[in-house]
Amino acid sequence: MLKEQIQTRVVVAFLIVVLAIIGYYLGAIITQPGQVYAYTNKNLVRLHVLAHSNSPHDQDLKLKVRDAVLAAANDLFAGVAEKEQAEQLIADNWDLIHDTAAAAVAEAGYNYDIRMEYDQFPFPDRQYGLLFLPAGEYQALRIIIGEGRGDNWWCVLFPPLCFVESASDQSADSVIAPAPHLNEGGIEVRSMFWERLRHSRAVRRLEEWWVASLDTANYWALPLLKSK
Repeated sequence: MLKEQIQTRVVVAFLIVVLAIIGYYLGAIITQPGQVYAYTNKNLVRLHVLAHSNSPHDQDLKLKVRDAVLAAANDLFAGVAEKEQAEQLIADNWDLIHDTAAAAVAEAGYNYDIRMEYDQFPFPDRQYGLLFLPAGEYQALRIIIGEGRGDNWWCVLFPPLCFVESASDQSADSVIAPAPHLNEGGIEVRSMFWERLRHSRAVRRLEEWWVASLDTANYWALPLLKSK
C-alpha cells in the first residue's frame, strides 16, 4: 500500500513538472513573434468591406471591391505619415472612394448599392506579422455592399497594412462574421491561430519530448520503486 502511494506521488510530481515546463514553452511560443504596440486605436484607421451575402459570387465581388478601393487608397496615402492626414484625405475623397467601389460592382455586372461609414467599430485581437493590435474600438472606414450580410474582409487601411495582406488574397484569419444587424457591432473571429500553433514545429517537438519523458519515467522511475 505504501509503495503504491509513493509510486503515485512520484508520477504525479513528475507530471506536474512536465506540465509546468510545457506551459512555460507554450507561453514562449505564443509571444515569440514579439507583440509590437507601435500602433493603437489612437493612430490607425482600419477597413471593413462587407459582402452582400455569403454566396460565392458575392464573396468574389467583395474582393473585387476591396482591390479597387485599396488601389485608390494606395495613391491617396502615398507619403502620408499621420492619422489625421489620412482621415482628412478620406473625407476629401469620400465621393472618389464611393465611386471606385460602385464602379467595381457595376463592372462585375451587379447593381448593389454602396454605403460607406466612417466611425468607431469594435475589433477583436489581431496579429499582423510583428504588429499586434489588441481588441477594442477602432476608427474604421466601412464599405457595405448591398445588404452587407455576408462575411467581410478587414485589415488596417492606415498605415497601409492592407496593401501587404491583400497580396496573399483572403486569408482565413482575416474573415469575420458580421452581427445579424449592422448596428449591433458584434464580431465573431474565425482564426486559424490555434490550428497553426498546434501544427507548429515547436509544438511537435514538445509533444515528442512529452512522449519521451513518459517513456523515461516508465523505464527508470517505476522499476526502481517496484524493486524496493
